[in-house]
Amino acid sequence: MAEEKQYDLVSGDKRINELDKQIKQINDALTKGAYVPKNPSDPNFSAPNKTVRVPQFSEAYNNLIELRNTLEAEKTKITKQLIVKAQAYVPPVGPQTQIIKQELALQKKYGTVQTVTMPTTPTGKTEEDIRREAFEGRPGPVTEPKPEEEGAPVVTTITAAPKKITRANVTAELAKRGLPDTPENRATVRAELEGTKAKASWEELVAQQAGEYAYLLDPKYEGVPELLRKAVEQKWFASEEGKAQFLQEFKKTAYAQNTTKLQQAFDVKTPAEKQSAIQKAINDIRAEYGEIQFDQAALEEVAGVAARNGSTGIDLGRLVYRAAFKRGAAAPTFTAPTAAKTALGGADADRIRAIYRAYGQRPDDDQIARILAQETDPASGVVMTEDMLRNNLRDLAKVSYKPFADLLDRGVSVQTIFSPYQQIAASVLEQAPDQVALIDDRGVPTKFATALMGKEPMSLTEWITTLKSDNKYGWQFTNEAKQQATNLVMDLEKAFGYRA
Repeated sequence: MAEEKQYDLVSGDKRINELDKQIKQINDALTKGAYVPKNPSDPNFSAPNKTVRVPQFSEAYNNLIELRNTLEAEKTKITKQLIVKAQAYVPPVGPQTQIIKQELALQKKYGTVQTVTMPTTPTGKTEEDIRREAFEGRPGPVTEPKPEEEGAPVVTTITAAPKKITRANVTAELAKRGLPDTPENRATVRAELEGTKAKASWEELVAQQAGEYAYLLDPKYEGVPELLRKAVEQKWFASEEGKAQFLQEFKKTAYAQNTTKLQQAFDVKTPAEKQSAIQKAINDIRAEYGEIQFDQAALEEVAGVAARNGSTGIDLGRLVYRAAFKRGAAAPTFTAPTAAKTALGGADADRIRAIYRAYGQRPDDDQIARILAQETDPASGVVMTEDMLRNNLRDLAKVSYKPFADLLDRGVSVQTIFSPYQQIAASVLEQAPDQVALIDDRGVPTKFATALMGKEPMSLTEWITTLKSDNKYGWQFTNEAKQQATNLVMDLEKAFGYRA
C-alpha cells in the first residue's frame, strides 16, 4: 500500500484550496445540470469543448458524485494532517518572516484550542513583545504571567472563531447532497452547517427515507448498504423516478445477483415468521425423510436453508440428502455418519439398488449417494439421475450379454431375461433359486450365465438339455437322475431276463 503523502501547513493548505476549487466546479455542474469537461482525466471527458449533460441518476451524474467523493476524502485526510501540525506548531523565536506569518495564520485556521509555551530568550525584544507579535490578530485572551511566576514560560490559549455560513455555502451543500433548492432544505442544511442541528447519519437517513429497506444495512447483504447510502444522500426516495433508479441499481448488487426472489422474501420476514417457516420445514423433513437420523442442530440447519429457499418436493430431497452425505474438507468421510448410514438404508436408496440388481451389477453406495443428493459424478462430470444410471447399466449389459442385446434394447432388464433360466435351473438341479444364481453378489456372471453366452439366445428346452448333459452343473446327483438310472437298470435286467 502506498504511503500517505505528508504536507506541511503551507503546502497542505495550497492543496486543499485546489481541491475546494475542483469540488466547487463539480457542485456548479451538478446544480446547472451541464458542464464542459476540460481535463482528460475527467470520467465524462470525451472531446475538447464538448458540453456534457448531467441529469440526476445518469451515468455522468454518478461519475461526478464519485469524483467529488474522492476529492473530499483526500481533503479530509490532508485537513487531519494540518490540524495535528497546527496543534504542534511553535513559531521560531525572533523576527517574523513572511513564511512565519503565513504559518501563524494557518495555525489559526486549522487549530482549535492550542496551548503554546514560549521561553524567555535573550533578544532585543521583551517577552511581552515576542508574545504579542507571535499571536498578533488571534482572537481570545492572552494570559499574563502571575507576579509570583515572573520569568516562567508564558502560556497562551487560542480559541478558533465560529465559522460563518454564507448563502453560497448552503447552495454548495445542497448540490453536494443532491437536494432540491427549497426553503425547507436550505434551513435544514444551514442549521447543520452552523452546528445548531446535528446532521443525521446516513444509516438514520435510511430509516427515515426508506424504512422498508433498513434490514439491508447488514453487511451480509453484499453491496446493498453502499447503495442505500448513495440513495439517501442523493434523495432518491423523494421521487418515483429515484425509487425506480434504486430498484434498478439494487438488481446489480452482489446480494441481488446471488439470491432468488424467495430468498429475498424470506429475508424480510420477522424473526417469529422465520422461525415458523423453519418449523414447517422441519415437520416436512420428518414426514418425508423420517428414516434419516439427523441430530437437532443439523436438522435445524437444513430446515433453515429449505425455508429460505422455499424448497419442496425434489428440491427438498436434494437438500436433505446433501446434508446427510456431506463430507469433511480434510477427509472423505461423512461428517454425519449416522445420517448417511440411515439414508443409505432408506427406501429411496433401495429403489436405486434395485436398478443395479436388474442389470446384474453390484450396487455402488457412493454412486447412490450422489444420485440422491444430485451431485456431480466425478467420472462423467455430470449429475447422474436414476434414468441415466439405468441406461448406462443397460449399455454395459449389452456388451456383457450380447445374445440378449435386442431384448435389452427393448427395455427388458438382465434380471428379467435371466429369471426363467434361473427358475428352470433350480427345478432341474433341485436347488434353491439363490444357489443357481446366474450373477453373484459382486455382479460377476456365474457358470450358469456363461453357458448362455452363445451367438443366439438359448431356448429353454436347450437350457434343460445343457443342464442335464454337462456334469459341471451336478444334475447327475439329483433325485431325478438317480431315478432315471434306477429305471434304466431295471429295464436292462428285464431285457436280459434277470427280472420278471
